Amino acid sequence: MSAPSDALIKKVCSAFPATFGVDTEEEKSPAESRCSRPFRYYLDVVLGSGTSGTVLYARRVRDDHPFAVKVMDLEGYTPQEIMRASGEVCCLLSCDYFSIVKCHEDFVYSDERNPENVSMMAMVLDYANAGDLRQEIRNRSKANHPFVEHEAGLLFIQILLAVHHVHSKHMIHRDIKSANILLCSNGLVKLGDFGFSKMYANTVSDDVGRTFCGTPYYVAPEIWRRCPYSKKADMFSLGVLLYELLTLKRPFDGANMHEVMHKTLRAALTPC
Repeated sequence: MSAPSDALIKKVCSAFPATFGVDTEEEKSPAESRCSRPFRYYLDVVLGSGTSGTVLYARRVRDDHPFAVKVMDLEGYTPQEIMRASGEVCCLLSCDYFSIVKCHEDFVYSDERNPENVSMMAMVLDYANAGDLRQEIRNRSKANHPFVEHEAGLLFIQILLAVHHVHSKHMIHRDIKSANILLCSNGLVKLGDFGFSKMYANTVSDDVGRTFCGTPYYVAPEIWRRCPYSKKADMFSLGVLLYELLTLKRPFDGANMHEVMHKTLRAALTPC
């Protein structure tokens, strides 16, 4: 375990001592060890990190079941940034669907003297044990082993159903991309990372979002133009993802954001 990840795990265990801990008594039998733990989840290694938080591998103490724990260290964040992190938790808790990462529990750590001063959030999530779709696409591209049509179809229909469920809850995801599609060894996929997701009230208006967010390769033209946008922006991202599934390439690639934007706005697509 690296020093930064070790420090983060210690910080999480300190913030939530009744929930998270580390497995340090390997000499005990599994049954004895489980009975003696004052917490509910072992934290192990960092699975990945991004702008919205760090994901840790965890095991439930009572049965060794694997989970992913997303930690958002909010120390020094503005109230607006904390509100955005809270929005991710709310959006995930609103979804209960087979092809969406499920939030089983969530925890908030704040200053006892000032409960509004939130410094850490943690979510216990489904663990997808086969990586993500972006890595799978890279591996297949290197091996020149594209998905056959029915494989791509089975993957994509699960993603479509997940996005439909999100939209049915009056939400937009705003960061649909292959790296946010998590894979399970049983063939199921999970839509994850709701860090940019947003709830909205009006189901008719096309003016649901105005903030520029998302990953450049998947961003809809209206977002690049800084125009108001709606759930249709998610549909554009789905189209990019389908192209990527079928060709193992992104439709609008480039050396920098400006080039990607230029190709997207001009629809400069060379069919494979």
